[in-house]
Order: sequence, then structure tokens, then C-alpha cells
Amino acid sequence: AFPPRRDHRIVGLAAAGGGIWVASRTGLQRLRPRDGRVTLQVSDPALQQAFPADGLAAGAGALWVVGGGGEASDQLVRVDPVRGWVLAGVALRRPGREGQRPAVVAADERTVAVRRGVGLFLVAGDGSRVRGYLELPGRDGGMAVGAGAVWATDPDRGRLLRVDPGPGG
Repeated sequence: AFPPRRDHRIVGLAAAGGGIWVASRTGLQRLRPRDGRVTLQVSDPALQQAFPADGLAAGAGALWVVGGGGEASDQLVRVDPVRGWVLAGVALRRPGREGQRPAVVAADERTVAVRRGVGLFLVAGDGSRVRGYLELPGRDGGMAVGAGAVWATDPDRGRLLRVDPGPGG
């Protein structure tokens, strides 16, 4: 099972590539679903740009880890869900005031989205570029991707927002 150490605070779970993936603040591991045994510890140095990690999602044929970066940006890293190799990475520039807010990432077959505070990034499905950015009302809301849209909550006003990701996801 996943080691219960302080530096292994779990920040995300995803099912992909035949395993259960666990992101902690300091690493990414694949667990065997049958017994929770660690079958892969990702050691690709390119992954370190997304640590400390804030979130993990599966979709668009990959794993997506968000976090790291500096005071003005996050890193979104696309990881092969079978081999654990880093396939791409993209910087997500954010307003400085959002740095302390939690980041969440969500994806489906064609759309990848990252939210930190009011900022919502739409990323190309291959992880190569940011396709769009917009500011949402409300902070620290939830987010999901599916049914042809990005769905975000506006907890301050009790609303659910639908964002059209545009052509190409």
C-alpha cells in the first residue's frame, strides 16, 4: 500500500493504463488495483517541474499532473499512463494573487482544463500549448470536464458554470 509518510500526502488519484495512479506532493506512483502494491515509481526528471504537485487527472489518453512552477506559473505535465514517461509539459501563467489557492485538473477524451482560484486554462489535448484562458467568478470552486464542456462551480453565488472548450477540445 501507499506509504503513510508526511511527504506522501495524497493530492490526486486517477485510474489509467491498467493501474491506479497516486500523486503525492513529492512523487507519482502506479498501484496494482488488486492489492495496492506499488508497481511503478515515476522517476523521469522532467516530471519534477510539476512538483510539489497539486492535482492529478486522467483523460485525453494521458495522466495530467499540475503544480510546481514558480510564483507566477504552474506546470502541467502530460504523462504516459502505461510507461510513466513524461510526454509534454506546458507552463500556465497565473495572476500572482492566485498562487496560494489550490489547483485542480480535469480531463476527458479531448479536453484538458486546469483551475486555480479564478483562473481557468484550456490546454490542447496533446499538452503542447494553452488554448485559452479566462477568469471565472468565485474562487476555489470545483471543476469537471465532460458532455462537451468544462463545468465549474461559483460557490459564492451558488451557480454552476458551463464553459464551451471550442473546436478541437
